[in-house]
Amino acid sequence: MWKRKNVIIFGVMAAVVVAGSITGVAIAQTSAPPKPDPSKTLMGRAAAILGIDQQKLQSAFDQANRDMQNEALDIRLKSLVDQGKMTSDQADQYKKWWQSRPGFTLPGGGPVPGPVGPGFRMPRQPMPKFPMTPPATQ
Repeated sequence: MWKRKNVIIFGVMAAVVVAGSITGVAIAQTSAPPKPDPSKTLMGRAAAILGIDQQKLQSAFDQANRDMQNEALDIRLKSLVDQGKMTSDQADQYKKWWQSRPGFTLPGGGPVPGPVGPGFRMPRQPMPKFPMTPPATQ
């Protein structure tokens, strides 16, 4: 009797999963994401306030972003060279490699995170060695 109940419960659960999957696929195929109105975006509003073309503002913003990323990369590489963790030749080679990467954007439309973004990883410093016993308190 328990075996029969388990088969029925499993069958009902499988039917619910299949029906839900079919419904989800149908909804996903019929609904398209709405196109954002350029006048309602941050760049669109800023361009309207300044009275300039939105593309000009966007290209100026992108250029400033690239310049700041390059400055941050230069500062980081210089600090690594000063600390003796990297030679200046290695830093130059890394910078050349970084600038020769292919440029592409993420599906959300934003640029790929650069040296100051969340995806940037430089060689980590070694963990400091802590004493095994806590220091004596006085």
